[in-house]
Amino acid sequence: MQDWQRSNPSSIDRTLQRSLALPGGGWVVVARSTDVGRTAVVHRLTGQDFVVWRTRQGNVVVGRDGCPHMGASFDRAQVVGDCAVCPWHGLRVGPEGHPAFAATMAPTHDDGYLVWARLDERLSEAPSDTPHVSQRPSTGIGVVVSTVAQCEPRDVLANRLDPWHAKWFHSYAFSDIRIVSDTPEALSAEVSYRIRGRYLARVIAEFTTPDPRTITMTITEGEGQGSVVETHATPIDDTTTAIIELTIATSDRSGFVYAQRLAPIIKPILAARQQRLWRDDAAYAERLYRVRTSASLTDKPTKKSRSK
Repeated sequence: MQDWQRSNPSSIDRTLQRSLALPGGGWVVVARSTDVGRTAVVHRLTGQDFVVWRTRQGNVVVGRDGCPHMGASFDRAQVVGDCAVCPWHGLRVGPEGHPAFAATMAPTHDDGYLVWARLDERLSEAPSDTPHVSQRPSTGIGVVVSTVAQCEPRDVLANRLDPWHAKWFHSYAFSDIRIVSDTPEALSAEVSYRIRGRYLARVIAEFTTPDPRTITMTITEGEGQGSVVETHATPIDDTTTAIIELTIATSDRSGFVYAQRLAPIIKPILAARQQRLWRDDAAYAERLYRVRTSASLTDKPTKKSRSK
């Protein structure tokens, strides 16, 4: 059986529908943890603008952008104490600031790699105390990359639920793939990564969906066992999605401790590799979205053509 036959659209869609039905708790990834600091920055999430910053204690504040006074944006606003200061008239908002802003503040979670916000009302989901995150290695080299695609979160998940495309769409990074098992809970595949030239690393990778906007790949056997790649799809609006991917590379080899010391050198290499993959995969997800939503691509026959 050829790869195009193995990657059955109906089978992929059934797995996707099971993933979309999972509880999400209302949580979305906002940004990389290190990108949230003592300057207010606006992020568009679920069709609305939210301003984000850290307090003196390191806690993350996420609230609806727009000054309660006259509607000014807090983007790039100065943070004094725990409050963002309106650049128009100096009104302070935050945990102890103007109550109209405080009422819009969302629960947040910082897991050390990613900052999350709970927008359960906007997503019409039952809230949970914390995000649903797959098991991560206790130590490793963590890298976060992000891109934006014109699609919905479901198209991002559909991309990763189709591992067969890897050796064709990313031939520079993958040599071959073989499905080991495919169950409602997880899909496992033997994947051959290209290290350099014809040198390959073969691993068993397991794909799971802990929530309706996340898919996690965990290396369960082979080099880098325990390493994870979390792909998070955050809705910016109805037709635009932020793809935020966390890779935590780990190894049980004794020499990995030295690799960790070289993390400042290794991280840019890992990031460049992941960014290249997602330049391709974002285009893949965008095409899925256009095929799924464009009536012009269905090639429905007209009444005149049917009569011939």
